[in-house]
Amino acid sequence: MKRMAELTDNERARANEINKKAVFINACDSTFVPDFNERYFPKLLDSALTAVSLTVNYQGWVDQEQVLLNFSTLYATLEANSDKLLWVKSVADIEAAQRQGKVGVIPAFQDGRPMERDLGLVRIFHLLGLRITGLSYQRKNYFADGCGERTDAGLSKLGIELVQALNRTGIVIDLTHTGNASSLDAVEASEDPVIASHNCAKGLFDHFRNSSDDLLRALAKKGGVNCVSTFSPFLRKGGTKEGTSLEDTLNHIDYIMDLVGVDHVGVGLDSAPDSRVPDQANTMAGRYPEFEWGDFKHRYAIKTISEIKYLTHGLVARGYSDKDIEKILGGNLMRVFRQVWKTHKES
Repeated sequence: MKRMAELTDNERARANEINKKAVFINACDSTFVPDFNERYFPKLLDSALTAVSLTVNYQGWVDQEQVLLNFSTLYATLEANSDKLLWVKSVADIEAAQRQGKVGVIPAFQDGRPMERDLGLVRIFHLLGLRITGLSYQRKNYFADGCGERTDAGLSKLGIELVQALNRTGIVIDLTHTGNASSLDAVEASEDPVIASHNCAKGLFDHFRNSSDDLLRALAKKGGVNCVSTFSPFLRKGGTKEGTSLEDTLNHIDYIMDLVGVDHVGVGLDSAPDSRVPDQANTMAGRYPEFEWGDFKHRYAIKTISEIKYLTHGLVARGYSDKDIEKILGGNLMRVFRQVWKTHKES
């Protein structure tokens, strides 16, 4: 297997050309909203990314009021940086960001907690710009068990109603951080394709946060996409002690492609070292010790967000065609977005 370092000049030129023409989507950027700022944007613009799904409830435990304040902060940030960023509410907005050389920003939740028990809030958050939401973040909530819980029950009745409300409203369901049984229930209950925004493959590395083969098969059968992360704890054993690289991320892409096909693989980095300071990471580690966080310096397969453009070099090195690379970078997610981000259905 050829590695990125072994590419010929012609292959590097091909990879760079793909980055110029492809829609490249990061299905999860968990940069805290206050840190999504002018220090971060130059690196983001140098990444070859067309759009990022930005987590608005960036800490799973934040309350509803803080989520609304985060939306307010994000609106102000995008307005002040409209020459660089574009608020994404539709597929057409992602296409516009690509034409204009901007980065599209897709507001997302990693936890359905802000809905509380009032599913009417699904429509309200959609009006505020929410286009992707997780169901639970590590712990049990009203809807589902998180993957860090001591139990692995399926969706609650309210959780099934949430899935139905998200389908009606046109919000993509994200299975990341949700327990396996609840995730399988969500795939079955959903009329639409669902995604895992930043999961690696459990069959390659048996980590509780990774997608099981059963989940990958179910997700693919529904037309969904599993987006592979660059977060070292999920990539391989000892990743946070020894460090990881994009080659480890590519191994998970290969695995999922071999299992369910290239139409069901995407990219979801989680975050990058330049958008997550150690104090924030340590706070998260205190809340969720089950991650095995390890040394901060080894926590990511990339050192800065701009390095993600080299993922395309790795896909070229591993023999993927231009068409398949474009699917992995963003084409598969664009297919899901086109199907899900539709006008409201009648209840």
